[in-house]
Amino acid sequence: MKVLAIDVGGTAIKSALVCDNGELIDFRELPTPAVIAEGILEAARGYSGYAAVGISTAGLVDYKQGVVIFSSAALGYRDNEPLAEEIGSVLGVPVVVENDVNAAALGEAKFGAGRGCSDFVCLTYGTSIGGALYLNGDLYRGSRNMAGEIGHVATHAFGRPCPCGKQGCYSEYASVTALVRMAMEVDPAYASGRIIAEKMGGDPWLMAAVSAWADEVCVGLAGLIHVFDPPRVILGGGVMSDPAIVDIIRETLPEHILASYGSVEIRGAETGNRAGLLGAAALAFGEAAKA
Repeated sequence: MKVLAIDVGGTAIKSALVCDNGELIDFRELPTPAVIAEGILEAARGYSGYAAVGISTAGLVDYKQGVVIFSSAALGYRDNEPLAEEIGSVLGVPVVVENDVNAAALGEAKFGAGRGCSDFVCLTYGTSIGGALYLNGDLYRGSRNMAGEIGHVATHAFGRPCPCGKQGCYSEYASVTALVRMAMEVDPAYASGRIIAEKMGGDPWLMAAVSAWADEVCVGLAGLIHVFDPPRVILGGGVMSDPAIVDIIRETLPEHILASYGSVEIRGAETGNRAGLLGAAALAFGEAAKA
């Protein structure tokens, strides 16, 4: 059996047929259009022989209803858009929609750094911070199907304003956006996470900025670790693909957590830019089994 997986990002929509062993067939990528539903249907065009569709997307998603409740203005959704119904009515197969970090966590659980672990926390660091809680062998979604918005936990009371309308959110201090802001105070040329990862070994001032950012990352991790006591934390997003960055965070964390939590594992995500597709596929296989 094959399913169609679609991963909606701010700049591109990725798609592929996925086999039950995680193999991706006919991977494609197209620019994200102004109207997301139209882009998803365009991405699905030309595929055939799939039993269900799984969609991974940024934003607050009601997984049970297949509704995108709210998303960044950068993505062309209406509030409370019934995406699963819209896409399913055209494609004629079951459709499931999930938040992108929840999907990434499922991808890591089945095919990546979460294999063999029934409890872990998964975070992705980019323009903002996304989070997912994988507990007792499944995603914990909360009473409103919106659990895991870790980027909007306040780590600095009355701190920097956040686009969400609140202040002091974790994303404003520990995202890659925050890292770049700190690094550019050292040198305006340090304008991306990739450049920072390449240059930090040769610039002690940049290294100091990275270390300060790692402290901010660990402040947020400490709260999660103390509340959920997970055996493993998985860190994803482009900057976390550099083992040196993950090592810095791993070495910094003991300064921020109680010694009795010191056995927690910190791992970099393993599925890379396939995580959303693989997680969406895992959900689609479950949906297909119900049909």
